[in-house]
Amino acid sequence: CTFVIGPTSNSDSASYDYTTDGTDDDVQIQAAIDALPSTGGRIVFREGTYTLGAAVTIAKNGLTLQGQGKGSIIIMQSGISATAMFRLGHASIIYRDCLIYNFYLDGNSISALELIDNHTLTKPMNNVIISYNLLTRSGGAAIYHGSGSTDNDYFTVINNYFLNNGGTTIASQSRVIIINDVNDHQLLEGNFFAQTSNSHGIIYDGTNSCKVLNNDFLLPSGYNKTVIDSCQFVSNNQIRIDGTVANNFIGINASDWVISNHIEPSSSADSTAIGIQNSFMVEQNRIDNLGVGLYHNLANNVAFYQSNFISVQRHGIHI
Repeated sequence: CTFVIGPTSNSDSASYDYTTDGTDDDVQIQAAIDALPSTGGRIVFREGTYTLGAAVTIAKNGLTLQGQGKGSIIIMQSGISATAMFRLGHASIIYRDCLIYNFYLDGNSISALELIDNHTLTKPMNNVIISYNLLTRSGGAAIYHGSGSTDNDYFTVINNYFLNNGGTTIASQSRVIIINDVNDHQLLEGNFFAQTSNSHGIIYDGTNSCKVLNNDFLLPSGYNKTVIDSCQFVSNNQIRIDGTVANNFIGINASDWVISNHIEPSSSADSTAIGIQNSFMVEQNRIDNLGVGLYHNLANNVAFYQSNFISVQRHGIHI
């Protein structure tokens, strides 16, 4: 089953199953989702701007939301108090198989608003894929998955562009992406993160279950947060800072299997800035222009370092 939705101003709007007028378009989007059969289906968003006055709840098996790239803009209405753009899951029923792809998602800097919320409902969705979207101006985290106690299978964030998002505070820092699921099948791959604010860490995994692969981070001069924190497998990421970093900067923290990453401010950093801290199996990474390359201060944990290239100001390895 496929429904088509789009603005009434489009020339072919007479052929759409649902039309929107730019005000409270969440009502028509929610109606289209709810009208799909229990087995799910696809909703195709035509080109246009969709303005939401409230969160859209996704509680349906086998649902695909398909946009037209930057031509399908979903933006939150100014002045509202919503805490999510898309809220996935249900209070008591487990749903699965959701794909959200090819949208321009704009949180309009609404305070505390998360673009993809898969954690506040008691039963978050299983098998979710977020792909080929541009996500920008969230007031809270751009994506927040898992409650820390639920066992959700498969959450994948792949090939998205994250631009100037806010964060939700967890573990003493505000974060752009929070993965907080006890299952091991969480993946962030091929994403690009660009921030002009120093206020937010980027990725936090509260249960050490997420794989972070082949992502690119471009951060502003003076950045002083943790970029990748507490993840299970961190490989082939590039962390670039357009200038120097400040004290408290950590590129990768408390993660396992940290392999072939490159961390580099474009100019020399504060002497306390750290490339990789308190991580296990650290191999073939390149760390330039920081105060400390590899730092380990956990007395009861063993770190394994092999074949890393380090060019720093103060300590290559500090144990």
